[in-house]
Amino acid sequence: MQIRIVAPSGPVTEERLDGGIALLEEAGFRVTSSPAVRARDGYLAGDDAMRTRDFIDALNDAPDVIWAARGGYGAGRIAHEIAKHCDGPLPVLVGFSDTTVLHCLWQQHGAFSIHAANVSTVAEWDHAARTQLFSMIRGECRSAVLPAMGGEGHAQGPLFVANLTVLASLVGTSVFPDLAGHILVVEDINEAPYRLDRVMSQLHHAGALRDLAGLAIGQCTGDAKYEESVAAIRRGLNDARVAVCFGLPVGHDASSVALPQGVMATMDPTQLTWVRA
Repeated sequence: MQIRIVAPSGPVTEERLDGGIALLEEAGFRVTSSPAVRARDGYLAGDDAMRTRDFIDALNDAPDVIWAARGGYGAGRIAHEIAKHCDGPLPVLVGFSDTTVLHCLWQQHGAFSIHAANVSTVAEWDHAARTQLFSMIRGECRSAVLPAMGGEGHAQGPLFVANLTVLASLVGTSVFPDLAGHILVVEDINEAPYRLDRVMSQLHHAGALRDLAGLAIGQCTGDAKYEESVAAIRRGLNDARVAVCFGLPVGHDASSVALPQGVMATMDPTQLTWVRA
């Protein structure tokens, strides 16, 4: 399989990028990228024009997979331009964090994508997590049961997995996904509980969660206790009646498992189960 690395968001260090590429090649993937992937413009991986052009070039190359080099920030600045070039079959998209912006585009076009480690974080994932991710990319992993720590209610629907803060930043834009009937899986990193409450409240009052089938809370990595982060996210629902589970192994931790977007899933307080047809 051919993997094309892109950098639509923040800049990546040579060491972390090369470490990720080495693991992908060791797993048998053919990896390509352009010099633009290693560019830097402050907190961006090159200016908007460069990042846009490189992403469109990657689409035109028609690889099997487009994989984000890093998250951070920047995809939202160029998503409206990338959207103009998303007609026709799209490669599988892999990434997380700021790559949430691109997962939204892929969802709008009915294309398959995977919420998983960016190339620069693959080396930090543990062996089991990498093995599962590589298997999913090859099309071998087609179902899984993820344990949960608690919650209430039952839900069924297609999955949409997102970094919570990035998702909320898209409210009111043409990129925001249609979440009606979906099980939304959220995760975040280095956000204080009050910030998680704030972005959830924003989503709630914007009507973005009105017809949600269920909310599943993954990892909230940072200084705050996990229970405090979960409580803040649930408070941000503002008493909306929606099934909730928490404690899923999905997010920025090294043990995080990959999740495919758009596959049918069921959830209850003990687990989330998905199956790809």
